[in-house]
Amino acid sequence: MEFLSSLMQDYDLYINALIASLLISYASAPIGVFLNLKRMTLMGEAISHSLLPGFALAFMFYGMSYLGLIVGGLFAGVLVLGLMMGLSRFVTIKEDGVLTIVYLTFSAFGILIVLKSGIKIDLSHILIGNILLIDQAWLAILFVSSILIRFIFSRIRKNLLIVLVDPEYAQFLGISIQRVKSIFYFLVLWILVLCFYSVGTLLALGLLMIPALLS
Repeated sequence: MEFLSSLMQDYDLYINALIASLLISYASAPIGVFLNLKRMTLMGEAISHSLLPGFALAFMFYGMSYLGLIVGGLFAGVLVLGLMMGLSRFVTIKEDGVLTIVYLTFSAFGILIVLKSGIKIDLSHILIGNILLIDQAWLAILFVSSILIRFIFSRIRKNLLIVLVDPEYAQFLGISIQRVKSIFYFLVLWILVLCFYSVGTLLALGLLMIPALLS
């Protein structure tokens, strides 16, 4: 009886959590399929772990502002992607090695910011999130973002498939390979930012990759 009473009392929280999970799944499922197709699971993990400095700095300056957290996460993610692409051109280390160096460095930097800046936030919320704390405002952000992500993805899906399967044929067709990849990487980053706040950094990649791997 106590369990049922608690369930009814927190009914709205569970509904919000369910809706948030469905919205994230709607946006991330097709993106995860293409990540798996290209064998880029490590890239997703690197980005998800590298968002911590951006979130920590945003929390320092703006507190629990959704706009600040999103901008901070996107800024950190874009910086990581830029470093990945830049270092891959100028060093002899393989791409997966570059990814490992970048995401470990950013993860350590983010944890140092959290620990040394006096931010009053539990690291467990960063690592595994707390989906029961999602409110109506974040649900609205998830709804708009999921629609936009799916719309943008639908516009590049055909060209993206050609780019990933046969880059030479894509170049022959005049498809801008770098542009298509950049848009795709940004969509991955966008989803991981949404997942980061909702379910934490450890589970973010799971929502993106596990459904795709099972399918």
